[in-house]
Amino acid sequence: MCDGGGRLAPRREPAARRRASPATGVRHGETGTPSPVPEPVVIAPEGELDLHSLDALTPRLDEAAAADYPHLILDLSAVTLVDSTALGAIAQTQHRFNGRGRKLSVVAPPGSAAAVVLELTGLRSRFSLFGSRDAASA
Repeated sequence: MCDGGGRLAPRREPAARRRASPATGVRHGETGTPSPVPEPVVIAPEGELDLHSLDALTPRLDEAAAADYPHLILDLSAVTLVDSTALGAIAQTQHRFNGRGRKLSVVAPPGSAAAVVLELTGLRSRFSLFGSRDAASA
């Protein structure tokens, strides 16, 4: 193929034959940077997490579990009380994420209501627990 000046133009591989490199996500024959890893989705309830407040939180957790989010951060930093129904909803969300190979990170700063309840109930080791949102994002 000529480029109009009598020289041969470089041959481009048809788009169908270009494959993404597993290491970079860039198609062979193309330049560019791989797409960044998506930012985690954050749900950050405030106040008391009990039977009454779960009416607002449960649909958000269900939506996150049903979506294709690779990483959800449940930030409990501003939560002042966590009862057994809230623990059950969080555990169910953890189970749903684990079953799909996705990650749920729970933020419960040391000394917070959530951290104390998770420690007292023996559930601390069941979750990927972090002291801050930044630590959970890393």
